[in-house]
Order: sequence, then C-alpha cells, then structure tokens
Amino acid sequence: MSQSTNIFDDLESEVRSYCRSWPVVFDTAVGSRLTDVDGKSYLDFFAGAGALN
Repeated sequence: MSQSTNIFDDLESEVRSYCRSWPVVFDTAVGSRLTDVDGKSYLDFFAGAGALN
C-alpha cells in the first residue's frame, strides 16, 4: 500500500469497520468500478446496497 491510512483512524466513524480491513486505498470510482492508488481496478459489490435500503 503506497498511502498512509492514518487519516481514516482520525476522521472516519467506527461504524464503517468493514472497509478498514481492506488492504487498499481507493483513489477513484466510476459507476461500479473502483480504482486504487496503484491503478488496480475493482468491481464494487456494495454499490447497490444503499439503494436497496
């Protein structure tokens, strides 16, 4: 991982603990695709979760 995650510890709610265990820092998101700071692309399976509620 090329970027520090300390900002998450300082500013982010403890409720969002599920995303803290991922070993990547995401840089951009377009539609259902996320890209990390190293340029690797991921499919966002949580993208529809908020809409379903």
